[in-house]
Amino acid sequence: MRYELKQRASAALDIVRAGSRRLVYRAAAAAMLAVMLLVAGVLWGYWSNLYKDAQARSATLALLLAEQTTRTFQAVDLTLAGLEPVLSTVPPLPDHAPAVEKLLAQRVAELDFVRAISVVDAAGRVTQTSGALTGIVADGAAQPYLDQFRRDPDLKFLVGQPLFSSPGRLSAIPVMRRLSTPAGDLDGMVVASVEPQYFSDFYRNLDLGRRGSIDLYQDNGSILLASTSEAPAPDAPLPLAAAPSFDLASTLGNFRSPGAVSDQRLIAFHRAGSYPLVVAVGIDLADLRARWWRIAWPSIAATVAIAALGWSLAVTAVRRLDERRRARSRAVMVQKLEALGQMTASVSHDFRNLLAVMTSTLRLVRRRGPDETVLRAAEEALERGDKLIGQLLAFSKNSELQARPVSINALLDALDGMLRHAAGAGIALSYDKGEDLPLCQADATQFDAALMNLVVNARQAMPGGGRVTIVTRSAGARGVELSVADTGTGIAPGDLKRVFEPFFTTKAEGGTGLGLAQVFGFMRRIGGDATVTSQVGVGTTFTLLFPLAAEQRKEAARPAA
Repeated sequence: MRYELKQRASAALDIVRAGSRRLVYRAAAAAMLAVMLLVAGVLWGYWSNLYKDAQARSATLALLLAEQTTRTFQAVDLTLAGLEPVLSTVPPLPDHAPAVEKLLAQRVAELDFVRAISVVDAAGRVTQTSGALTGIVADGAAQPYLDQFRRDPDLKFLVGQPLFSSPGRLSAIPVMRRLSTPAGDLDGMVVASVEPQYFSDFYRNLDLGRRGSIDLYQDNGSILLASTSEAPAPDAPLPLAAAPSFDLASTLGNFRSPGAVSDQRLIAFHRAGSYPLVVAVGIDLADLRARWWRIAWPSIAATVAIAALGWSLAVTAVRRLDERRRARSRAVMVQKLEALGQMTASVSHDFRNLLAVMTSTLRLVRRRGPDETVLRAAEEALERGDKLIGQLLAFSKNSELQARPVSINALLDALDGMLRHAAGAGIALSYDKGEDLPLCQADATQFDAALMNLVVNARQAMPGGGRVTIVTRSAGARGVELSVADTGTGIAPGDLKRVFEPFFTTKAEGGTGLGLAQVFGFMRRIGGDATVTSQVGVGTTFTLLFPLAAEQRKEAARPAA
């Protein structure tokens, strides 16, 4: 399990280092989508909070205004009820009795929101009044209300239809109380003309936004007073609006008005106590949307800018990763060419020997004719040359990693000639191969390149000659270990931890610093590892750990299970 996790992590790291466009672009797109969803969620939450806050504010204000309206009409009702004993006398009072009209004028003076009080008899005539007849129920207009009192003997209080001094100009809201004879028959009604400007001024002092509204309705849905927070022109009529279709059977409620989006309002209503009146508070949704957009626009603009920046960074990252990948490929080729160049002298010597054998063979054939022994020696020389050329081509080939089950000892046997050429004259190369080693994962071409790099480095560390020993051992369930030890100058402790870093080199004649980095990268990509130990003046040992092949790992796991 530990090996599989390590191998997966190495593969994932290799994909990132390889600079996969699809992976980077998908990651960038996912990040941008996450940011957009986060911003959308925040903005939706902000709108929900605005909407809920508007609902709460309108409901609270409707409740408070309903209480204020209830107290106002209670005061009117109590005033009218207090006049009943004075007006219900036997015999009936004469029309326009000075004492009675003076009393009515006193009551009007006591109430700021009442314009006039008048008395209407059962025939519909105005018999008593507090003063001017402006804004009171005219003789003919009183009859429908008297009919309502006759039809319902229990009806004591009634709010009438608004009165207009001119079309669209609200003058008064009539409020009526029944007058009865000692026998209980209808004797007329006393009427108070409530001043609408009192409510309008009060409503406009409340901040409900640019197009907020406060409306007063009767419980049958007919509107008594409509007011908005917009201050009208001094000579403009008070605005009236159509009554909304709220549930009149409910004491309170909240609804969204129908119509065009630009005219929609969030309306909260509340009944004014036991009176047939409903106060409705409307908050314009366009104002809420404007408040939301003031926050949303900068957020959306910032999100778009962040998305554009993120995408440009992703494109830049992909380009840089591609450049690094190409640079890495070029560096690997440079390292291989460097190793090949260092082998040139030794390889050219072997080719001269092969050519000498061929030349001698041809001379013997010319002198003595065909001879089996001579021809066999020539064929062996050609085979050695062909093998040497094949090894050189395999080493220099730039191919993709193809890890497969291999025998480390078999790979060493096939590479022996090349390694001895790489070691050169004056370097003794020896092997100590473990027996019955299990198969392990490796790429033959990369294996050859790694061993060539280690042997060439060992040769450079021993300019006066020395010994290179290659050892293979089983590491149990961990895999197979291959170590390359030299008797060279060693590596200083300060440099030892950096030997696998790209472009780090201690070669006096100069070097790319990529050979050991290539070895380390190869081992990590197949799920293995590379380590180094060294002692100055004694030598250096590089150890490569090759992971077991899949079938070997299964066999190793059975005893443990």
